[in-house]
Amino acid sequence: MTPNRLEEAQSSKHIGDRGKLTSLLQKEWAASRDSERKLDLGLLLTDVLINQREWQRAKEVCQQLTGRYQRDSRPYLHLAVVNMMMAVETMLSPETATADDIEKMSKNAMDAWKEFKNKYELAKGSTESST
Repeated sequence: MTPNRLEEAQSSKHIGDRGKLTSLLQKEWAASRDSERKLDLGLLLTDVLINQREWQRAKEVCQQLTGRYQRDSRPYLHLAVVNMMMAVETMLSPETATADDIEKMSKNAMDAWKEFKNKYELAKGSTESST
């Protein structure tokens, strides 16, 4: 096998392994009944999906997490990151994106960031008042 073919085979195997890991993590997250574990698995799954540039799937997980864990700022941070990455990718593809698309995605990203900051400040304030 030539070095290039070996490299291609290893790369394909690596991508396949990542897909299996993501699938296993998704199943574990969906099956978890423990609230803290479910949150941790969801955040980890979101990190993995972000690294794989699976923006829409990451966004869906974040939305489920923000709906369930409204007082925890971490899912909101992940959602803000995902929205910003989606906006940046749209901006970098001007041949397929309209100005309206770019404006809408940028607004979504800014709104998500503001929501994260609000949740973070609320959480920070509640921990400061309890100490």
